[in-house]
Amino acid sequence: MAQGSSSPGDDAGNLDKTFREWQDDGSSEVATLGGVYGGANGVNHMVLNVRDMEKSHDFWTRVMRLEHCGTQGGPGQPRFLRFYRSHGHTHHDIALSPAKDPDSLPIPTGPLQTPGLNHFAWTYPDLETWKQQVRHVVDTGYPIQFRMEHGMSQSLYVRDPDGTVVEMMYEFPEERWNENIEAALEYRRVLDIDNDPDYFDPKPEDMPLFDENGLAEAS
Repeated sequence: MAQGSSSPGDDAGNLDKTFREWQDDGSSEVATLGGVYGGANGVNHMVLNVRDMEKSHDFWTRVMRLEHCGTQGGPGQPRFLRFYRSHGHTHHDIALSPAKDPDSLPIPTGPLQTPGLNHFAWTYPDLETWKQQVRHVVDTGYPIQFRMEHGMSQSLYVRDPDGTVVEMMYEFPEERWNENIEAALEYRRVLDIDNDPDYFDPKPEDMPLFDENGLAEAS
């Protein structure tokens, strides 16, 4: 596996060389540049084709509480997009575009087993902000699919008006899961809104902790 320098100052200069070497040697492994896989910073934004622009606008602004920060074109125009962001330090996180033939698109139900997007996740900066969002969604009466504790996050799942599953997550501090990522990814616990006291108020000290042997005692 070809590797670039671990020095941040060297990464940019070695990026093209590193990936040429990786591609040329036929390796199936991912080249790393200072621990960054693929050289990208992560997902920047998503564009969703929607059946009903107004229903989707209501979901993203009222339920998810995103800001409608811009519009390109207008209804009936060849290029019509609405842009939304979760905070004031990004241009947009998602955009909505009307589907050309919405009546021909089936609404997903049950487990998603068709090719394409399964779900995507929104992350919140701290546990308290995430808990406020969970409570807000419940208070709106919007249908909830389920609430789950993963090995690396607390998560609430809903479907948008087109049936796309949207996850709202608080990611645990890295030291709780990074020592054994495989075990953390395998762990999950479904919470019951009516019977589980952790549904709205999970305690940091009770969240999963993983060591080299797997799930450890929380601390």
